[in-house]
Amino acid sequence: MAAKDDAIAKVNEFNFSGSTGVWTHIARLDMASGLLARIDKPDSINQKESSLCGPAAFTRSLAQDDPVAYAQFGIDLWTHGKAKVKSLSVKASEAYRAAKPPEDMSAADWVILGSLRDDANWVFTHRATGSLWDAMKAMTLPGGMADWFRKAGYTDIKNETNVVVTKDWSDAKAASKLFGSGYKVCLFINAQMLSSAEQENFSFTPNHWIGLASVITTTTILEDPAAKVDLSVFSWGDLMSIAVDASKPLHPKTFLRNFYGYVAGKPS
Repeated sequence: MAAKDDAIAKVNEFNFSGSTGVWTHIARLDMASGLLARIDKPDSINQKESSLCGPAAFTRSLAQDDPVAYAQFGIDLWTHGKAKVKSLSVKASEAYRAAKPPEDMSAADWVILGSLRDDANWVFTHRATGSLWDAMKAMTLPGGMADWFRKAGYTDIKNETNVVVTKDWSDAKAASKLFGSGYKVCLFINAQMLSSAEQENFSFTPNHWIGLASVITTTTILEDPAAKVDLSVFSWGDLMSIAVDASKPLHPKTFLRNFYGYVAGKPS
């Protein structure tokens, strides 16, 4: 709680500082209110339709584990267009700072999540236009996710992912064990896993990052046709059960059709 209080005090000081930022469409008050809301509830971090799910999953972890660092990161990005957490240095391009955010996306999320992705893109600027090409520019590959955690001071980084072939139940159990040991764990999935209408479909590629928010359990052994998998995850600004429709439970083998592994790190 002390860390949260310090983070809140830092944002309040920033809010009344009169400082001038470098973002064309982001007001200081909007940035401050967004930061305060997310310090209070990191699960409210939400990429909306911007495809910035990787930065959202990582930033939620940072806001949970080090709210002061999260607050300073956001303040520095808004003020200077660049920020640093330990050895993680991020700089938003002039083009991104001039881009207009979606009307329903928080200023804090637009600045922080988009800057993380924009810095890694080098050449192409993500603008949340909704196009396939723009969505591709917002995507985060496992190596990039692992690198953010490593540079932000997390230790014992695990990158157990595939980008084409799904992973096994042993990988799901390993992710669960790490979560139970205090690690932050981000699952690499196909987003149809979160749709009751599509969750039983086979997938060909991953396209979404979610934060593991509970251990992964099953009602019985994996081979039992009546087995049900149960876990809570973070996605799109909220916590949800992996079985979105309670009347349509998910078998572990069905879960694996859309599971491509995980990236995990231990908070320092």
